Amino acid sequence: MAKHRLLILGANGKLGRMVTRALQAGVCPNVEAIGVARDHSADLHWAPGQGAQDLPAVDTIAALWGVIPGEGADLALNTKLAQQAQALGKALGARRVLHCSSIAVYGPTGSPFAETADLLGTSPYARAKIEMEQALAGQPGQVVLRIGSVVGAESLGASIARGKVTLDRFTDGSTPKRSYIAPGDVARAIATLALHADPPPVLNLGAPRPTEMDSLVRAAGVIPTYRAAPKGALADATLDPARMMQTLGDQIRADTPDKMIADWRRWAEVAA
Repeated sequence: MAKHRLLILGANGKLGRMVTRALQAGVCPNVEAIGVARDHSADLHWAPGQGAQDLPAVDTIAALWGVIPGEGADLALNTKLAQQAQALGKALGARRVLHCSSIAVYGPTGSPFAETADLLGTSPYARAKIEMEQALAGQPGQVVLRIGSVVGAESLGASIARGKVTLDRFTDGSTPKRSYIAPGDVARAIATLALHADPPPVLNLGAPRPTEMDSLVRAAGVIPTYRAAPKGALADATLDPARMMQTLGDQIRADTPDKMIADWRRWAEVAA
C-alpha cells in the first residue's frame, strides 16, 4: 500500500524540524513526510511566491510556517501564508491543508477553552491569527489547529536550554498552568488528521491535562527562580481537550512533564 504523502511547509523552524524528524523516523509508518523550507535545510528548497512545478503531488499539506511576535515582525503575513498554503494544496492535489493557529485567539478569560468559545484575543499576534482563521473559514479541506505550547519550540524551552529560568509565582504558591504538548505528539496528531476521513475544521491541540511550568522546568533538571506574578499575569490558560481526544484517540502520549521533556530531547537537533 502506498504511503500517504505529507508536505511540511516551514520544516526549517523549531517546530517544523522536530515534527519532520519524528515523522521521518516512523512515528506514523503510513505517512511519508517531505520537508520544505526556503533555505537548504530540508528535503526540498522552496519559498512562498514560487510556482508549484518543482514540488511533488501530495495528499496533505501541514503548514507549520508563520510569523511570531518580535521586533519588526509583519504579523499580517500569517494570513498570506495560510492562503499560499491553500493555493499550493490545490495545485498539488492535496485533499487537506493543516494550519497552525494558537490558544492566543481565545483571549485572557474563559479557560479551559473549547473550540466553540468566542475569539476574544486582543494582542497583535492573537488578532493576526484570528484574521488568518477568518480568511480560511469555509475553504475546502482546511483544518485549523489551535495549539497550546509545544515543548521546546517556545520561549520556556529556550530558557531551559540555557539553564536559567525565572517563573511567575502566584499568591497560592503556584506557577502558570498551560496546555503543553510534546513535539512527537504534534507529529502524531498531524499524521492522524492527514489520514482522518472527516476531521473537524477547528481543533485544539495540547496534552489532555494542563502542565504547571514549575513541574516542566524541574523535569528538565533545572531549578527555577521565582518572581511575584505581575498584575494581569494568567495563572491558567488551558484548552478543553474533549474534541481533540475524540478525534485523535490515544495519539497524545506524552502526558507528564517527564515524558514531554524526554520527547523534546529525542527530536531536538541538540539535546537541551
